[in-house]
Amino acid sequence: MADFLTQSQAYQGTFQPGTIEVDPIFQICAVANINASNQLEVTVWANKNGQRIDSDLGVMNFRMRDKAGALVSGVSGSGVMPDINGYFHITPVSAAGIYDLTHYIFEVEIDVDGVEVSGSIGLVRGE
Repeated sequence: MADFLTQSQAYQGTFQPGTIEVDPIFQICAVANINASNQLEVTVWANKNGQRIDSDLGVMNFRMRDKAGALVSGVSGSGVMPDINGYFHITPVSAAGIYDLTHYIFEVEIDVDGVEVSGSIGLVRGE
């Protein structure tokens, strides 16, 4: 008996193996606190597909906005380099203008292998 799928004209198909490529998924993460000297300290890192990136990192740029979207004076910077583990640490800045840390957005851009990855982190007071 002839094979219906290969011996008739009802079906003719070909299969060629290939590779499916998926764009990586990036995530910006951060931890922030106000220290005993009333200074804001922030550490930022980037994840690629759920894993922290520690190589092929360029510089980080950042700024902080208040609830109304206005820039917070003194809390911005550019050209921050990562440490050997892939963490970016901002130089502590005065938190005098950050009244109660109830609603601020920390915006970040990180160069990862020549591609700008950006994200925002919400800052709230923890009690």
